[in-house]
Order: sequence, then C-alpha cells, then structure tokens
Amino acid sequence: HNHAMEKGASHDPHFLDMMTEHHKDGIKMAEMASEKAESKEIKAMAQKIAKDQKKELNQMQEWRQQKYSSAPKTE
Repeated sequence: HNHAMEKGASHDPHFLDMMTEHHKDGIKMAEMASEKAESKEIKAMAQKIAKDQKKELNQMQEWRQQKYSSAPKTE
C-alpha cells in the first residue's frame, strides 16, 4: 500500500489550520486595503479578495470540523 497517502492524511488537519490562519491574515490585509486604497480598481479588487477568502475560510473551517474534529488544533 501507499505510505505517502497515509502520511499525507495526517497533514490534512494541520494544512487546514495553517491555511485558515493564512486566510484570516489575507482577509485583514484586503479589508485594510479596501478602506485605505486611493484607486477605485484597488478598492474593488481588495473587496473581492476579502469576499472570496471569507468564502474559502468558511469552507475550510467546515471541512476541518466535519473530517478532523478529533485532531488537535495546530498553531
């Protein structure tokens, strides 16, 4: 059987935790940019990024809960 797949599965919750934190930072930065940007285009892009990242963040948090609720949270 495939050892790489077995090893990979244990990284999934850790990956989701890392990506969740990464997205939270991205959302903060995008929201700041949308408030402070001078350019309409930058404001619009930053708002879109924040919206998309929030959607992805929700999805990752759902998967984390559904699939790996027993795995300890990694920081």
